[in-house]
Amino acid sequence: SNSKNLVKMSYALGNLGTSLFGQGKVEESIGMYLASLNLKYQLNSKKSSIAISLNNLGEAYMKLDSLDKAKLYFDQSLRLRPKDGEVKGVAIVCHNLAALAIKKGELSDTFSYLERARIIAEKKGLKDLRLENLRLQKIFFAKKVIIKGPLR
Repeated sequence: SNSKNLVKMSYALGNLGTSLFGQGKVEESIGMYLASLNLKYQLNSKKSSIAISLNNLGEAYMKLDSLDKAKLYFDQSLRLRPKDGEVKGVAIVCHNLAALAIKKGELSDTFSYLERARIIAEKKGLKDLRLENLRLQKIFFAKKVIIKGPLR
């Protein structure tokens, strides 16, 4: 049926965006992610699927240093995720928001995102996310010491 083809096309566009992003063709990846997202909205796709597209757009804009746009997409992605109970997705977006906050020098935001992701990663035993959390914590604490002095 037509809607099944459109669903496949939305995933193909998202995958193409991810492939382009991986090749460093970030502007082109954004076009694919937006096309995928628009189809998903038209099809009334699952919130978790829309959240993935929003997160991908956030990552692409972060790569281009369009930090406000990135935050907009990450926030939208995070708002859609908990309703689906997809906690790994929540942790991934929290890590992205933490990395973004580090880039912007907004260290109080960084810690709350890292903490939220750490709790999920530990509860669910997600090793890859625990390692990513530790990597971001190292960057965070190094910056905190440089910018603010020792933690109180």
